[in-house]
Amino acid sequence: MDGGFAWERQDLGSTKLRIGELATVSTHFANAKKQPIVIDHVRADCKCRSVTIERNGERVFPRLEGSSESIRFEPDDWGKLSLTLPVTGSTTEYAVRLDTERHGSARIRGVLIGTDAIRVLCQNVPIEVLDLGEVPAATTWTRRLELMTLGKRPIAVVKVVSDSERVAARVLPSKEDTSAKIELSGEMAPVPGRVLRSLITIHLRAGTTLELPVTGFATERTWVEPGPIIDCGRVSQSVVVTDLHVRSHAGQAPALTGVRIAGCDPAALEPRVKLLPGGEQGRFRLESRITHSATAGPFQIRVILQLSDLSEQELLLVGRTNG
Repeated sequence: MDGGFAWERQDLGSTKLRIGELATVSTHFANAKKQPIVIDHVRADCKCRSVTIERNGERVFPRLEGSSESIRFEPDDWGKLSLTLPVTGSTTEYAVRLDTERHGSARIRGVLIGTDAIRVLCQNVPIEVLDLGEVPAATTWTRRLELMTLGKRPIAVVKVVSDSERVAARVLPSKEDTSAKIELSGEMAPVPGRVLRSLITIHLRAGTTLELPVTGFATERTWVEPGPIIDCGRVSQSVVVTDLHVRSHAGQAPALTGVRIAGCDPAALEPRVKLLPGGEQGRFRLESRITHSATAGPFQIRVILQLSDLSEQELLLVGRTNG
């Protein structure tokens, strides 16, 4: 049954879309006869379907006001039939029939497969990427995620797979069948400045999969503010005092126990540095003395701060002397 037309396809097969969306499917056709073909009726199998027919690029159905009820296709005319319908369930069959005056009927059919949209939530906030932000180097992290469908339909996770050895994943028990819970955990790189990138693949019981990227940045466990570069500006006196604040991701910050010069440019500066109490926990003052005989111009001083946790932090003092 072709109604005298040559069809691009009459069976549109299956189309997957999310439940709640509007689907539009279409197919092209042409007059395959040597005489005109007149379409008398256009019938969809449900009133919720919206059918549109174009002839040579111009809409002829739904019929414009004042036009004739029949749709005439001359030899070599071509057309496009489009059907718009809501995706309301897991499987929806649809069909459209065109009745012609002399060449019988043509039937266009297909199937819509509705897939429910899945949301991934972290702390009740929908996410598309799990961004850990800044995490101290060599520390562990854990995030619990919840998966839900927009249609509140049952959902079950079969397994969760990570492509990185630094990220582990497991499925958690859930009391409700309309949500699923998973836990992701891992350890940041031991070296600050490294970026964590991983891809988590979530396999659902329905046979579908969901991919979730995971990102993060390894930072220092302890750092000094301001730093690592301190601009002393234009120095006209022999003593430069800088307020320092030791910070830590691990709670109470370690104390500054010592300081030394690692290098300077120009060497004629002959700088000397020492630490003074800052009056508050974690706060200190760095006193830098520069010789008066130094030639005017820019300078750099590399300072190593020694902490009570046996770690070290490097600061670079920069500025300009007046001579």
